Amino acid sequence: MSRTTELMKFPGVSAATLFSRKGYPDEFAGLSEAAATEMATLCAAITMTVEMQGRMLARMSDRPGWENCCGWMMWGPEQSVFAVRDSACIARAAEVPFKRLIDAMESLAAEQIIQPSL
Repeated sequence: MSRTTELMKFPGVSAATLFSRKGYPDEFAGLSEAAATEMATLCAAITMTVEMQGRMLARMSDRPGWENCCGWMMWGPEQSVFAVRDSACIARAAEVPFKRLIDAMESLAAEQIIQPSL
């Protein structure tokens, strides 16, 4: 079963996508193709920025751990966006347990070998 299908089963999740590092949607559910493309482009850019910030903070703080930053989230009053590695979800903020969703996204990503698009 695909990761997006698994993520869509999570309470409160209304959309999910997997994206390449170049910002293309690899698979998606709950979104039109145009919306998935827009989401993949934006999420890939933000994810790479977060990864670069993590590496910079690791160098600046002389503390390990920052370089392992692999996700981010943005929440609003009604919906939130969660991104972990190459996947992103849109969820209804009042219905989703944030920590459980992030743990599930990390677990699903770890089960699949992520091949970066070149």
